[in-house]
Amino acid sequence: MNIIKTKKIIIFLLSFFAIVMAVITINNIMLYPNISAIDLSRINPTELSSIQVSNSQINTSTDSNFNYELVGFRLDNRGLNSSVIVKRNNQEFVIQKGDLLENKYLLTSVNKNNINFSYLGKDYQIENNLTE
Repeated sequence: MNIIKTKKIIIFLLSFFAIVMAVITINNIMLYPNISAIDLSRINPTELSSIQVSNSQINTSTDSNFNYELVGFRLDNRGLNSSVIVKRNNQEFVIQKGDLLENKYLLTSVNKNNINFSYLGKDYQIENNLTE
């Protein structure tokens, strides 16, 4: 007699938990977000002038040797996502427009003729010999 009551209680508890789990699953399905298409035409490209670099991020060493070799580049037609690969002392760096090279030189522009960096008001330029 005791075994029958124990079985009924266990079956009731398992059924109760199964119903609760089914209700939670149905609730999650009903509340699933509606994902619509993303319209990227409304996004305005960021301007380089809006990029601010704090002095704590800039390496202020007095080393003014800017002797980097251009290894590769990617030129965006709109000029927003251009990036370059430069090399110095067997170390390669991949920099996107607006990023800092070795926390020092800001990549300001990339075009098919040259690559421009700036640091503390000085402009540095690497000729692009890869487009020939």
